[in-house]
Amino acid sequence: MDLLFSIEKDKIIVFLPERVNEQNVTGVKNDLLSIISSRDNLIPVINCKNLKYISSSGLRGLLIVQHEYKKDKITLSNVGKDVYEILEMTGFVNIFHVSRDVKSLDISGCDKIAVGINGSFYNIKNGIMLKVFSEDVTLEEAEREIEMAKKALINGIPTPISFTVVKCGESYGVLYEEIEPVTILQKIKQDPDNEMNYIFKVADFVRELHEKEVNPGDMPSIKNRYMDWIDMAGKTLGASRVIGMKDLVNRIDDKHTFLHGDLSLDHVFIVGDELMVMDMASCGYGHPIFDLQALYASLVAIELDNPGYCKNTFGLDTIRCRNLWRLFINRYLAGEDKVKDDYKANYKSLNQLLSRYYILKEQILDALQRRAR
Repeated sequence: MDLLFSIEKDKIIVFLPERVNEQNVTGVKNDLLSIISSRDNLIPVINCKNLKYISSSGLRGLLIVQHEYKKDKITLSNVGKDVYEILEMTGFVNIFHVSRDVKSLDISGCDKIAVGINGSFYNIKNGIMLKVFSEDVTLEEAEREIEMAKKALINGIPTPISFTVVKCGESYGVLYEEIEPVTILQKIKQDPDNEMNYIFKVADFVRELHEKEVNPGDMPSIKNRYMDWIDMAGKTLGASRVIGMKDLVNRIDDKHTFLHGDLSLDHVFIVGDELMVMDMASCGYGHPIFDLQALYASLVAIELDNPGYCKNTFGLDTIRCRNLWRLFINRYLAGEDKVKDDYKANYKSLNQLLSRYYILKEQILDALQRRAR
């Protein structure tokens, strides 16, 4: 069969053809064994960049090569999505070292337009938008964000189509459709005279989102997520605090309404005349108070703990951010009841309640970080 190969430093890289099946597997297997054994001082890497399909007989051929090598797991590099799914389904991801095929993208000179829970958004040429994740986000986590965005779209949530993962330096990124995005936050800063209209538009939009019910099988429960976090941080928190935290979370009514999970003004975009939400990694279902807590935290609560946060993050001063929250929540609560009636009647009580859940979340996440150290 005569497979092509190259030598790079301490590695010998062998390139597979487009298809490996019963018609050519014997030749592929024999070539691999011959090339690898003839340079047994080099680390073998099987490059799958050209591989579009591999059959069960092809997998058995690779398995024979792995068994004959014996020294360590052989690396399958540049594996495409379709082939990776086959390897994952058959358990071969546990037999070989498998690295995925992800194209690289240079973002030098691109404008950063927003910051998300685990990365930043950039405006790429021709209106294409890119989210670049922080370096600790894995490829699987980046792909999960695409999957969650698809589920949200199917459930009628206005969110742009995200279609592929790319590599940006040491980080992964997700590319979105051409939408010429502008965040609500950018609009408020560009046109301060109309900030009330913009924030009212957001409040009406978020209320509409919270009127959408989702199938619990499609998305995770935000309430259960909190409970899982508390369990994970249990040893760090201590038994009594775990009980108290779980009690506070359990007081929240169960609902099946859509939640963004990390609601902030720089996660709401204006596309034409339509509003959309982005950064769907944390979306799920539950009581709207989880989303209200996130927005309250970003505009009010975090600033109290970290003076200058609003200016550094949003480019807005403390008073302006607090006023945006006041305008938002009064407009939001003017619609159908989403929070208990007594909170409608007492704005201060609602803020106190949201502060409690903000503090709860911060304590949980802090405990999880200390546990990971």
